Amino acid sequence: MQGFKSFADKIKLHFNKGLTSVVGPNGSGKSNISDAVRWVLGEQSAKSLRGSKMEDVIFAGTQHRKPVGFAQVTLTIDNSDKALPLDYSEVTISRRVYRSGESEYFINKTLCRMKDIHELFMNTGVGKEGYSIIGQGRIDEILSNRSEDRRSIFEEAAGIMKYKVRKIEAERKLESTKQNILRIEDIILELESQLEPLRDQADKARKYLGMSNELKELDVSLYLDNIGKSQEKIEEIDSLFQGVQQNIQDENNKLEKKKQENLEKTDRLDKLKKELELLRQELFDLDRDTGRLENQIRINEEKINNIENSNTAANQDIEGIQGRIQAMDSDIEKRNKRLVALNRDKENYTRLLQEAEGKLSVIVAQLDEEERRIELMKQEVMDKLDDLSESRTRFNSLKNECEAFIARHQKVDGEIQKTILDRDKESMLLEAAQNNLRSHKEALTLKKEAVKTNEAGLHEGKMRLQELRSEQNKSLAELQTAKSRRKVLIDMENSLEGYSHSVKAILQACKNNREFGTGIHGALAQLINVKQRFETAIEVALAGALQNIVVQDEYIGKDAIRYLKDNRLGRATFLPISSVRPRELDASTVKRLEGEAGYLGTAAEMIGCSPEYRDIVSNLLGRTVIAETIDHAIAISRKFRYAFRVVTIDGEILNPGGSMTGGSQPSKSSSLLSRNRIIRELDEKLEQLSLHQEKLESDCKKQADNLSEMEEKLRVLQKELQDQELTVMREEHRVLGIQDNIESFAAKQEMLQAEKNELEDNIKASEQEIEEEGRKLSSIEENIVSLKATIEAHQLKSKEEQAKRDAIHMDINDYKVSVNSIHESMEQTNEA
Repeated sequence: MQGFKSFADKIKLHFNKGLTSVVGPNGSGKSNISDAVRWVLGEQSAKSLRGSKMEDVIFAGTQHRKPVGFAQVTLTIDNSDKALPLDYSEVTISRRVYRSGESEYFINKTLCRMKDIHELFMNTGVGKEGYSIIGQGRIDEILSNRSEDRRSIFEEAAGIMKYKVRKIEAERKLESTKQNILRIEDIILELESQLEPLRDQADKARKYLGMSNELKELDVSLYLDNIGKSQEKIEEIDSLFQGVQQNIQDENNKLEKKKQENLEKTDRLDKLKKELELLRQELFDLDRDTGRLENQIRINEEKINNIENSNTAANQDIEGIQGRIQAMDSDIEKRNKRLVALNRDKENYTRLLQEAEGKLSVIVAQLDEEERRIELMKQEVMDKLDDLSESRTRFNSLKNECEAFIARHQKVDGEIQKTILDRDKESMLLEAAQNNLRSHKEALTLKKEAVKTNEAGLHEGKMRLQELRSEQNKSLAELQTAKSRRKVLIDMENSLEGYSHSVKAILQACKNNREFGTGIHGALAQLINVKQRFETAIEVALAGALQNIVVQDEYIGKDAIRYLKDNRLGRATFLPISSVRPRELDASTVKRLEGEAGYLGTAAEMIGCSPEYRDIVSNLLGRTVIAETIDHAIAISRKFRYAFRVVTIDGEILNPGGSMTGGSQPSKSSSLLSRNRIIRELDEKLEQLSLHQEKLESDCKKQADNLSEMEEKLRVLQKELQDQELTVMREEHRVLGIQDNIESFAAKQEMLQAEKNELEDNIKASEQEIEEEGRKLSSIEENIVSLKATIEAHQLKSKEEQAKRDAIHMDINDYKVSVNSIHESMEQTNEA
């Protein structure tokens, strides 16, 4: 044990052979040991284990010890004598429970069911209810318990408990099986009642599937037709798209040409700009040459200054060396005169050079100003030319765009007219298609009404056929029942069921031995017939006499008695026709009885038989009166002082002398007296049922033939209806297609009209822009002409100034040459 009640720690207890009880002081855990054994053997009642729930068997803990999570008890039993039906010398039973409520059972550490443990210890006396463990108060409980509880203990000891449990379980399973059979029979009956409607539904489902497949095929055909029409529309749209693409390509080609022209004009403009740059470079070179000349002039001026400085130094030298050159005074004087003349010429040329340079500066400034003005005007001309080019490009573009708008406008106008014609044509087609659809729908309505009428007739016919078949089945069942009952009654009659052993032996001997049966007519019950109303009265009146055997004479009766005696077959009563005399009421009594209330007649009168048996019937029943009720019987008996026997319809008897017999009649399916009547009635009924069955069969066949004709007619109508529906569907799709075309044409016309209006607005706007651009172009051209004239005037003036500049340059050069010549002369003079 581990964790079970007070046994928190794992503990082993050994119960050796001969141990009968566990004793100890109160609270030591004796009962916990027995509870552990009962628990491991399958005890399920927490109350029997002195707890409120099964988790209470788990150690709950103390102040010094925590509770555990599970309880386990293992019971090991010596099985060396094979008392338990397991092939082990030791059998270990374990049970474990967790605080979550889960339980586990083990046999030899193999997981099993609690039921397996119960069956293992059954008939061994060991178990949760066995007698091997007697706990506190158990003996008093057994002695004071009911006899049934005590009996279970003895049954356990006797070894039949296992079989009793199995019997109870088998009976429970048998009862469950019976209930299942009843439920199955109910289900079968219910399913049989549903079978015919399900057949109809299955037929309808098959028809539906066939029609659905046909509809799918038609849908596929319709889709393929629509796809073909859509492909034609796509091809038409593709052709339109190709035309639009071609127009776009043409416009792109025109645009490329315009771009190429613009590129050529741009290249030409670049060339003109390069030429202008070359001219500017030439002008810059001229300016640079002018600067170089000016530098040369400055150099010459410095040289002149140097010469002047040299002259001054020379004069100083001359004055310093006057003493030395006194001899050369004449030469110096000459040279001085020469130098004076040269200086005068030099000053003159220098003045002229300065004047020329001043004029040159003025002319150069004027030339620069003119060049700047010319350059500005040229730049303005270039800008104007750019504007002119852009304006012309824009003008041409606007003109081309306007022409394209006009061409598109004409094309759109043509398309609008074509669309209007197409829409009018489609409208006429729509009207014709709608009229056609209307006529087809009217025909469809008539077809539907015809199908509906035929379906209703077919349904009524099927219902009638179902009723006939139901009546036929009912009649057939009744026929089979009657045949079965007749067969049973015939078998009972042939086997002489209901007759006594001795009577049955005589009658059977007559059947088996014709010679023995000569003169034996049969039992009285076989020789008479009675109306059903009087059967009960005649049966109680005759009682055992019904089994009396009618024979021809006393000798035949004697032979039959000897046969019974020799074969020890019992006794029987024989009625010889030759010796039995009638016993009847006198005529006056009968006459008096006829006036009594409730009098129905004598019993003999109620029996039908052969004339040869009439005396026997009269002998037995001639003095028996039949009354309606017991009250009538009492009144009649009293009035006639109980002189004869009175029998009521219900079987009460008032005997002569006043005794009465009555009470409840035993329930019989058929008596000896009624058996032949029932057989005769069944023969008549079988004949009627057979005729009725033949008639029903004929009616069913006729109805089935009519239904076949109606179904064939309905199939033809349904096929025509399907064809008409398909025709209506096609016409509807045609109408929808035409309506779609009309809507498409209307949308196209609306779109084209909107495009036409937009093109008209664009044409007006383009014409206005072209007119404005033309005025702008004329203005630019006039400005360019004016600027060119101004440039030409300035260029002419610049040429004049350049001529003046060139003349001044020549003068300056001449002046410089003269100055240089003077310098050389002065140098030569100074050297001399």
